[in-house]
Amino acid sequence: MELQRTTRLIFPFILSFSLIACGGGGGFSSDGSGTGTTNGNGTSSNPNNNGGGDGSGTTEPSINTLRLSSSAFQLQSAGDNPITLSAIAKDANNVLLEGANIQISVDNDADLTPTVGTSIKTSTLTPGIPDNRMLTVTATVGDKTETLNIEVIGTTLVLDGPASVTLNKPAAYKMVVRDSADNPVSNRTIDLPVVSGPCSIDTPASSVLDSAGEYAFSVLGTGEGICTVSASNFGADATLDISVSGDEFTIAATTDKANDVLNGDDTILEVPVGTPETITLQLKKNNAAIAGKTIQLSSTRGTLSEQSVVTDANGVASFTISSANSGAAVVTASVDGLQAVLKDLEFVADNPVYITTQASPSVVKPLGKSVITTTIKDLDGNPIKNKVITFNLSDTVGGKLNASQAKTDSLGRASVEYTAGNTSSETDGVVIVSNVQGSTTITDTIKLTVGGNALRIVLGTDNRLVANELTYTQRFIVMVTDSAGNPVANQNISATLAPTDFYKGVMVPVDTDGDGEADEWSDLSISLPLTSPPSYEDSYRCTTEDINNNSNLDLGEDKDGDARLEPTHDATVTGGAVTGEDGSAILEVTYPKSRALWSKQKLVVRTTLAGSEYEENTTFRLSILKADKSDVTISPPSSSSPYGVTADCSRMD
Repeated sequence: MELQRTTRLIFPFILSFSLIACGGGGGFSSDGSGTGTTNGNGTSSNPNNNGGGDGSGTTEPSINTLRLSSSAFQLQSAGDNPITLSAIAKDANNVLLEGANIQISVDNDADLTPTVGTSIKTSTLTPGIPDNRMLTVTATVGDKTETLNIEVIGTTLVLDGPASVTLNKPAAYKMVVRDSADNPVSNRTIDLPVVSGPCSIDTPASSVLDSAGEYAFSVLGTGEGICTVSASNFGADATLDISVSGDEFTIAATTDKANDVLNGDDTILEVPVGTPETITLQLKKNNAAIAGKTIQLSSTRGTLSEQSVVTDANGVASFTISSANSGAAVVTASVDGLQAVLKDLEFVADNPVYITTQASPSVVKPLGKSVITTTIKDLDGNPIKNKVITFNLSDTVGGKLNASQAKTDSLGRASVEYTAGNTSSETDGVVIVSNVQGSTTITDTIKLTVGGNALRIVLGTDNRLVANELTYTQRFIVMVTDSAGNPVANQNISATLAPTDFYKGVMVPVDTDGDGEADEWSDLSISLPLTSPPSYEDSYRCTTEDINNNSNLDLGEDKDGDARLEPTHDATVTGGAVTGEDGSAILEVTYPKSRALWSKQKLVVRTTLAGSEYEENTTFRLSILKADKSDVTISPPSSSSPYGVTADCSRMD
C-alpha cells in the first residue's frame, strides 16, 4: 500500500517530465535506450537503444528476408559517378540482422569495392570497362539470393567524314569513340567498319583505336548513288550515308593554307577573332565548271556574309566568315544533294589578360603526381591558343616538374606534371608560378601540399548493451576511409574517454501504461524527501569539475568543496588499436551497473597520417538495461546517484 501511495503522489507529473525529456534528451527511454549526440564528421543517435534484452547476448535469428538496392540503375561509362549498392537481411520480425554474411557480386567485367558494414552491407560499383552493357548485381546470404540490373550507358561511336564524295576519288573518314565524360576510349581492338552500296573501304592493317580514341580509314566511290558506312563497337553503333557523285565540289580559302583545307583535310585553318576570312567554292562535273548554281551556306560558329551564293562562269563563288569569339567552326555548303564541308576551321584569340592555374590534386602523396594546368583568356573571356606558358617550381621536398613550359591548346590550357619527393611538406609548402612567356604581369601562383590522402573517421554504435553480473558494456565501431571513401587498413587508432557531466538524483517507480500502478523504475533526478510533486530540471545535471580534463584538482575546480573532482572516471574504453582490412576497429566502453544514468561521457577517437591528425567524437549518457529497471519490487543497481540527490551542484549531498 505504501508503494501505491507513492505512485499516486508522483503520477501527476509524469507527463510533464516526459514532454521535457523529449525536448532536451534524458538518460534513457522506456525501452532502456539512451540518448547521445555526435560532434565531428559522424553521427550517433540513440546509441543505447538496446530494445531490452537479457544482457547475455542473443543467437542470431534465421534470415527471413534479403533485400538488395541501388542508388541508381544507370551507370555512366566513364566511371566518374559510381553508384552505391546496399543489401540488408531481416528476420521474421523485420529486424535488421547484424553481421549477416551477405556477399555482393557483379558480372560483365564491372568493378566492386569490398563489402563493408554490419547490419547494412554496402559496396561501390564502377563500370570497369567503358562498354555500354547490362550488368547483373547479385546479393546472397545463406539460401537467399536477390538480383538487380544496372545499365552502363554513355559511350558513343561517331563516323566522321564528308557527306558526299566524288566518283573514283578516295575520301578520308574516321571512327571516334568516347565514354560518357567525352574521354577517348583508346588502345582498344575494334570490329572494323563495313560499307554497302557503290563504294569500297580501305582500312589500315591495325584494328586498334589510337590514343585519341580514333580509327582512320578511307572510302572510294565506285559508282554514283548512296553508299552506307556502318560500325558497331563497345555497345555503341553508328551509320553514315554518303552521296557518290560525278560532280566535284571543293572549298578553298584565301590564306596560305588554302590547299590544305579541301573537304576534310586534317590541317586546321586558324582565323583571328574579329577578322573576316574569305572562303571560295568551286563546282565541277567531269572537270567542267558548272555556272549559275545556287549554293546554300551554314556555319556552326561566326557570321556569314550571306546565306547563299551563285557560281560564276568558272563555277566559283565566294563569301566571308568572321567571329567575335574563339572556337572551332564547321562550314557547310550544299547544292543539288551535294555537300562540301570545311570542318577544321578555328577562330583564335590573342592578347591574353586573365590567367588561372589549378592543380589536380592539390594534396599529393609522397612520390605522387599532380597535373598543373594554366588557362589564359582575353578581355572578353575567349581562351587564347598557341601561347607559351612557363612554369617555375619552389619546394623543399625534392619535387620536380616534367617540363618548364607548354603551349596552350584551343581551350587556352597548358599543362605540366609535378612529381613529389619522398617526404611530406608543410601545408602549401610547394609553390608553382606560371607565366605567359614574354609578359611580366600575366602570372599566377598555385600551392600544393605533399602529405598523402586526407582521412575520414566514422564513429558509431550497435545500439545494444551487453550485461554481466557487475557491469554493462557498450560497443562502438570506428571506420577509417580515405578521401575517396576507400577503407584504410592497418591504421593506428587511439581512443580516450572522459566525463562531461554528472547527474544527481534517485530512481523512482512510475506508471508507464496508465493503469494507476507503478510498473517501471524511472530516473527523475529529484531531491529527497518527496514532500511535493517533483519535476525534472536541468539544474540536476552538473558540468564536470575537471574543466581542463587533466585529472588534477586545480584552483577553482572544486565547486562543491569536498576536496575531490566530480565525477570520477565511471567507465573505461578498450578495443582494437589497428583497423582491419575493411578499415574498421571495435571499441568497448565498460562501466559498473551502479554508475548507469549518473554520468555523461565523451568518446574521442584519433588517427594520424603523415603528421596530420584526424578526430571524431560522440557524447552519450551511460545507460541502463531495460531488464534491470522493469521489476518495481527490486531496486535497480543504480537506484541512487553516487553524486548526491539535491538539486544543487555546489553541494555534495
